[in-house]
Amino acid sequence: MKWAFVALILIVAGLALGSPFLDFLAPNEKIWLVDLTNEKDIKLLANGAKTLWYQWQIWLYIALFILLIVTIGSLISEFIKSFVDQQLSEKKQDLNKQIAELKWSKSEFEKKMTQKIQKELAWERNSIEIMTQDALDKEQRATVALTRAERINKATNHSLNAQDRKNHSKLSQRDRLSGQKIIIVEYLDKVEWKIPDGSRLTYAKLLELAKNYHNNSK
Repeated sequence: MKWAFVALILIVAGLALGSPFLDFLAPNEKIWLVDLTNEKDIKLLANGAKTLWYQWQIWLYIALFILLIVTIGSLISEFIKSFVDQQLSEKKQDLNKQIAELKWSKSEFEKKMTQKIQKELAWERNSIEIMTQDALDKEQRATVALTRAERINKATNHSLNAQDRKNHSKLSQRDRLSGQKIIIVEYLDKVEWKIPDGSRLTYAKLLELAKNYHNNSK
C-alpha cells in the first residue's frame, strides 16, 4: 500500500512538471494570464503554457493536498494493517490454543484408552492365569484321585482275589473234611469200637469226646 502511494506521488509530480511541455496537458494559447491590479493599465503576464509558471501557489496547494491525502491514506492503511494484523494474531492465538487443547484432549484420550486397554488386558491375563491354575489344580486332583482309585481298585482286586482264594481254600477244605467225615462215619460203623463206658464209638460220640477234651484243655 505504501509503495502505491509513492508511485501515485511520482506520477502526479511528473504530470505537474511535464504539463507545460505536453500538448494534451498544456493550456490553450487563447488562455491569457493578466494583472488587474491597475484596471487602467492591464498587463499581460503570460498566455498558453507559460501561464502555468505563474501558478506555483496552486501547484503548491495541490502538492500539499496530495501529500496530506497520501499521509492520511498511509496512516489509515497502517491502522487497517495493524488492526488486521492484530485480528489475525488474535485468530492465530485462538487457533493455536484450540490446536493445543485438541492435542491435549487427544493425548488424554489416548492415555485413558491405553490405561483402560492395559487394565482390561491385565484383568484378562489374570483371569486366564486363574483359569489355567484352576484347570491344573483340577487335573492334578483328578490325577491324584485316579491314582488313588487305581490303587484302591488294585488293592480291592487283590483283596477279592485273596478272599476268593481263601474261600476257595475253605470250600476245598470243607469238601475235603466232608469226604473224610463220610469215610470216618462209614469206618466207625463197620469196626464197632467201644469206649470205656461200654457204649459204641460213633462219629457223633467221637466228636463229643473231642469237644470235651478241647474245652477241658483250655
